[in-house]
Amino acid sequence: VPEQFEGNERVVYLTGHAHFNVARDIERPFIIYTEDSKTEVLGTSFDINTKSAGETEIIVTSGKVAFLQKGKERNRVTLTVNDQAVLDADKRITTQEVDALTLTAWKDNRLVFEGKTLKEVIEVLEPWYDVNIAVEDPSYLEVAFSLSGDNPTLEAFLKELCFAGRFSYRIEGKQVTLY
Repeated sequence: VPEQFEGNERVVYLTGHAHFNVARDIERPFIIYTEDSKTEVLGTSFDINTKSAGETEIIVTSGKVAFLQKGKERNRVTLTVNDQAVLDADKRITTQEVDALTLTAWKDNRLVFEGKTLKEVIEVLEPWYDVNIAVEDPSYLEVAFSLSGDNPTLEAFLKELCFAGRFSYRIEGKQVTLY
């Protein structure tokens, strides 16, 4: 994000996961482009994540945003607090109500999982700790977990995860194996 925006729009391009807290400026809307989506903001807080499967997810924590497939103005949805929208790989937008504070806890160095499968937990843990996680028994991937931690170490979180899932782990450098 540039320190100073020029012109009558504040435009950024995003690949990855970011949380925005945008100052209100009616004269200069804030616009975020991802590979496939466009988000228009006047003043709000929200989380946006471009996922590897060609998805873009947005969660609003305050205010209001417009979310749409890039170049498809008619497919626009308006989101407010606790709304989540996903633009999937097939370019469909789905929306649902969520607990935005839980889903954006990462920005405060908190890990929070409510009823998430091990597969979903691993998708968060790998980039969080910069590790690769392998699971020896594929049936573990569908086990659901509700866990949280305030800035936990990898080992502390794995201990809690393995206790809850009744399996073990080993760490070898950046490789974690659950068995």
